[in-house]
Amino acid sequence: MTEPEQTVPTDPLLRRNFGLGIANGTLVDASDQIASPNIVVPWLLHALGAFAFVVSAAVPLVRAGQLAASLALGPVVVRAPLAKLLVGLATFAKAIALGGMALAAWLLPPLPAIAAIVVLLLLVGLANGLGGLGFRQLAAKAIPAHRRGALLALRLAAGGLFTVLLLYVFYAQHEAPRSIDGYGWKLLIAAICLTLGALAILLFFESRGTVAGTSLPSLADGFRLAGRSRWYRSYLQMRAVAQGIDMTVPFFAIHAANVTGAAHALGLFVAASTLGGALAGLLLARFLDQHVELVLRAAPVLALLAAGYALLLDLHLGWRTAEAYAPVFFVAAVAGQSYWLACDTLALRNLQLAELPAGSGLAAAVASVVAMVMALAFGAVAHSTHVLVAIGLLGLLLLGGMLSIERVIAATRN
Repeated sequence: MTEPEQTVPTDPLLRRNFGLGIANGTLVDASDQIASPNIVVPWLLHALGAFAFVVSAAVPLVRAGQLAASLALGPVVVRAPLAKLLVGLATFAKAIALGGMALAAWLLPPLPAIAAIVVLLLLVGLANGLGGLGFRQLAAKAIPAHRRGALLALRLAAGGLFTVLLLYVFYAQHEAPRSIDGYGWKLLIAAICLTLGALAILLFFESRGTVAGTSLPSLADGFRLAGRSRWYRSYLQMRAVAQGIDMTVPFFAIHAANVTGAAHALGLFVAASTLGGALAGLLLARFLDQHVELVLRAAPVLALLAAGYALLLDLHLGWRTAEAYAPVFFVAAVAGQSYWLACDTLALRNLQLAELPAGSGLAAAVASVVAMVMALAFGAVAHSTHVLVAIGLLGLLLLGGMLSIERVIAATRN
């Protein structure tokens, strides 16, 4: 075992790794937005005729695959002598999955295409889990600790800018047909971005060896933590109930696909979501530490406002335009980013360093399971009644999320 800082390169090699890290992050983040499981994949599934509960399951399927990879492949990652090979493999596997989705949409009848996309979503989740674990190992070996925060920030900023530039092309093409063909091209472009991102990772300079002190907790450790910590139990309850903040977005995508007819709608919505998440990250970086409770309280309120605005747009035919609907995705992205950043900050404040891996792992598992249950339940409601009914019920659930947040804050102060 080697110490992390002993394996970190210096000067020219460091600059090379830093630049390649930014290039990889730019391309991977752009692909995540262009082929967003929150918006683009639900939109494609809806266009293929999938039931609402299948459409809404896109996000939890990706998270389930990511969680499974973290649990099953974690020991492989921490023992790998060259983490860049695992990250490159995971990124390329994700590219194959997205390319496979595009080919399925183009070549297969609707029902087999839907089934193939659902299976490939699990592969995307597995690749995300393996890639995330591997990149943390790679950063620990190839980037000095004092530069890792800057690297992450620059990856996000560059990725957001590149995404908006790519999506502007889609937005500008008003004459483009609103068809399965257009959605498939977006997935294929995302796959190309990932392939280039995998090549950037493979060009990293990385010394052979593992990182000292790396360990992986089990879910049992998380349950033991829940048994002895009242605050952590309330935190888990909040992560379950407030999951509605994220789960509104696929239903917004279904509703928007039904009511907006513009060819550029999907590109505009993804651009709005990208800008919302990036803006929230930039603003919260300045005052999240001082106002984490305020940010956490604001997240469900913003999600509720987005749901209310979506319901309002349905009242008048003239309001059902892509430009009018874009703020829904912008505000929902701000709400989601605020919620996740506040959750992470709250956990860092209230859990001991040794408890963080187990606590974060169980919280992610709870969120994934609850997200899948919500997708099936609210998707069944949307299928049997109307998608607006599902959005309305999610709005009521957001009120419950506000109460669960207040309990966490109260437990924090006690």
